[in-house]
Amino acid sequence: MATLGLALPGERNAMKTSSLHLITVGIVLCAGLVALAFTSHDAASFERLFVDPAALCVWIGLMTLAALAPLPLPSGRGNVLLSPAFEFGAILVFGTAPACWMTVFARLITNTQSRWTPLSRCLLRLGQGVLVVGASGVLYRIMGGYVGADLFQTQSQGMAILCAGTAYVTLTAILQSLGSMGTLWNMEGAETRALRVLRALFHAALGIVIALATAGLGASGAAMFLFALMAVAYASQLRYRAESAHLGVVRSLMATVDAGDPYTRGHSYRISKMCVKVARHLGFSEPRVRELEYAALLHDIGRSAIQRELWGKSGILSLEEQGAGRHHARIGAEGIRGSGFFAAASDIVEAHHEQPDGKGYPRGLSRNQIPPGSRIIMVV
Repeated sequence: MATLGLALPGERNAMKTSSLHLITVGIVLCAGLVALAFTSHDAASFERLFVDPAALCVWIGLMTLAALAPLPLPSGRGNVLLSPAFEFGAILVFGTAPACWMTVFARLITNTQSRWTPLSRCLLRLGQGVLVVGASGVLYRIMGGYVGADLFQTQSQGMAILCAGTAYVTLTAILQSLGSMGTLWNMEGAETRALRVLRALFHAALGIVIALATAGLGASGAAMFLFALMAVAYASQLRYRAESAHLGVVRSLMATVDAGDPYTRGHSYRISKMCVKVARHLGFSEPRVRELEYAALLHDIGRSAIQRELWGKSGILSLEEQGAGRHHARIGAEGIRGSGFFAAASDIVEAHHEQPDGKGYPRGLSRNQIPPGSRIIMVV
C-alpha cells in the first residue's frame, strides 16, 4: 500500500511516532550542544583541571572503566552503568565545564561499545547526558557550591549539593521518559519508570561519595574506586565468558532437540536470530539482547515434557489436549529457572504465549504486564 502512495492507519501512526522521536532526538541533542557551549566559556574551570594531574588521570581512568564495565545486579536481572555517577561527581570535583566534556567522553565510549545502534537512541543519550550535567552544574554554581579541595569549605555546601542532586535526578527521569515517548521501543510500565528514578538517585549518591573521597584524599581517594572498578570489570568479563559458553551449549542442545522433529527442525535457531535482530533494532542493551536470545532458544523446551503424539496430531485438539499443550510454557520456565544465567529468561519463556488483550496463556497477562522479550518472541 505504501508503494502506491497509500498508507494504512497503522502505518500512519508508525510514521508519526517515528517523526516525533526524531524531533525529540534533535531537540535534546541541540539543547545538549547549547549547554556544552554555554558552560565552556568558563576558563577558570579548565585551569582547575590541572591543579592535581594525578587525580585527573585517575578520574579519566574511572570514567573509562565505568563506561566499559556495567555492574551486574545481584539478582542477575540486568546491569547498572556506573559512568553517570562519575559524570555527576565531576561537577563537584572539577566544575561544570570539565564535567560536561567528561560526559561527552564517557557517552562516546558507551555508544561506540554499542556500535552506535540504534543511532537515534545513542545521539539522544549523548544529548541527555550533557544537558543534565550542564543544568545541574549551573544550578550548583548558582547555589554557591565550591569544587575540588574547597568542597568542604562552607556549611552551605550541603544545600548546593542537595539542589544539584535533585536537579540531576529530576532532569534524568524527565528526559529519559521524554525520549521513550513516541517510539516503537517504548515497552515500559510503572515499574520501569520507578527503577529509572531509583537508578538516577543511586548515580547521584555514588557521585557525591566519590567526589567527597577525591576532595578529601586526592588521587588516592579516587584510586580506591579505580581498584574496585577494575575488580568489577574483571568479574563482568568472567561472567560474560561464562554466559557465552552457556549460550553456546544451549544453541547446540536446541539444534539437537529440534532435529528430532521434521516440523521444528531449525525452529529455535531461526526464532532466536530474528528476535535478536528485532531487539537490537528496538534499542535493547546488549545484556538484554543476550537474555532474549537465550529465552528464544528455549521458549519451546517445555514441549519435550509433553507427549510427542499431541504435537503431530492432525485435526482439531480437544479441550483437554489444548490444556495439556498450553502447559509447555510454564514447564519450560520452571526448567530453566535457577540456572544461574539470564535470570529474567524464565519469565520471558513463561509469558511468550500471552496476548495484549489478556486472552493468552498461562496467566492471562495483558499489555505492559507482558515482558517485552515475550512480546517479541510472540510476534516473531
